[in-house]
Amino acid sequence: MEFKDQLNQYMNTLNCSAKTLAEVSTLSPTVLSRYRNGERVPSAGSEQLKKLCYGISVIAEQNGHPEFSEEAVTGSFLEILSSKKPDPMILGSKLNQLISTLEINRAELSRFLNYDPSYLSRICSGQRTPANTGQFTLEVCRFVIRRYGRESDRSAIAELLGVPRSECSDDEATLRQLLSWFDSKTEAG
Repeated sequence: MEFKDQLNQYMNTLNCSAKTLAEVSTLSPTVLSRYRNGERVPSAGSEQLKKLCYGISVIAEQNGHPEFSEEAVTGSFLEILSSKKPDPMILGSKLNQLISTLEINRAELSRFLNYDPSYLSRICSGQRTPANTGQFTLEVCRFVIRRYGRESDRSAIAELLGVPRSECSDDEATLRQLLSWFDSKTEAG
């Protein structure tokens, strides 16, 4: 089962509208919509996942479903998220889109990551997957934050990620958005 399927199953069982869940969980309707259609998946330890699980548990309690406690909901989502395997083609595609959007110098990125440029090229083409994809994407995001922090860069990043510019207002917010984007299973537009 995918994250979106579990989320939609909870909502159906609880007879809960997207609007209600967004309000109770304090997530934006856009973010919730992206989770529901599989366009995005929250990171395992993210604030968004915590808010979502809390919101579902509150609605479950109100609707007489004590079995959907915050811990139970979190556990079911974490099980799904931990079984997620990275798709090398999607990772490569996203990395290429980011490089193209910000006109990142590949040699500079390779040096920062301490990767051989030819290996980075194979990751970009989908031929290889880093041993620790999470650490790799975190380092790529850190590079972007350090090197591309101008307002115009943040606007370009927000546009690439399909989020409002306000979601990339500072380094921390931009890092969260980039990590979430890399963590989702789908390719960006």
